[in-house]
Amino acid sequence: MIENDKIHPSHWLNVHIYSIVGLIALVAIATSTFILLISLLIAVYKYYEIECTYYSFDKKRLSVQSGVFNIELKELPMSRLLSISTQRPILYRLVGLEIVCLRFNDAEMPLLLVDGIRCELNISKQMNELFIGYQNKNKRKQIIEIV
Repeated sequence: MIENDKIHPSHWLNVHIYSIVGLIALVAIATSTFILLISLLIAVYKYYEIECTYYSFDKKRLSVQSGVFNIELKELPMSRLLSISTQRPILYRLVGLEIVCLRFNDAEMPLLLVDGIRCELNISKQMNELFIGYQNKNKRKQIIEIV
């Protein structure tokens, strides 16, 4: 006889509940794994998007190369540069970055935002010196042509 032993019902009574919970857990794991995979792919793409963007300038032109899969190269002559300005939002100042805004007299690209540039590079100052130098050179040419 079983007088002092406790008797429990079988867990097989709840097998349908256990199987539903197990399926929900598998779907949640698969979904979260899928979401994690997609978010990692987006992060990797954004990383390479920044790594594949280049800005270069000299006395004659500004070149912008961008794109991960489709590489696009834009060249803007410095003669069409109208103004240079910088912006430093609070979060950018905390990490030492700035946004350089370049306005061009160009229908295709009237405004170019060079975003996330380190402040210590003094890009805006270098661009401004080139811009002023180019304007002075053009003024001298105009004076020579007038005379």
